[in-house]
Amino acid sequence: MSQQELLKKVAMTLDRLGIGYMVTGSIASSLQGEPRSTHDIDIVVNLPRSKAHELAGAFPAPGYYLDEEAVAEAISGRGMANLIDTDVMNMRIIK
Repeated sequence: MSQQELLKKVAMTLDRLGIGYMVTGSIASSLQGEPRSTHDIDIVVNLPRSKAHELAGAFPAPGYYLDEEAVAEAISGRGMANLIDTDVMNMRIIK
């Protein structure tokens, strides 16, 4: 899945779940005309604890890695959690 396809899937999922978000980092910078070469997607979400399970369920293993416990801790500590597209990650490490 391309970076753009993943961003679209995440945005559509957040919209469907009624979770507010904003895209930041290199994606936002590139859209504003200052391209950057990183291949991550930074999104700030307004995620209520009641939606953590639904969000984790929308990105199931083995295609994705999203630890529901890490999401809950991120909500409590106003921190961050990672969503990883494992298919893309596997393609990068195979030689």
